Amino acid sequence: MDPLLLLTGFLAAAVRVATPLLFAATGETVTERSGVINLGIEGQMLAGALAAALGASAWGPWGGLAAPRRRHRVRQPAHRPASALRSQG
Repeated sequence: MDPLLLLTGFLAAAVRVATPLLFAATGETVTERSGVINLGIEGQMLAGALAAALGASAWGPWGGLAAPRRRHRVRQPAHRPASALRSQG
């Protein structure tokens, strides 16, 4: 196999795999600059991936896309007051 082709494929795969982690790290950086520290970012990524996998297996690809959003809407009111109190202090 051509070494250049192998290197190109490796770099493309590295970018594809690292993109979700890059987005999470960027979001966490913005959140920490606002004064709220989120220690569970990896767990939230894992829960979202699990919800997407379960939604995709149950309702197809569009269900997998919508399942993590439904999970977030259910949890959002429970943690909103706590984050609002932390940002004021």
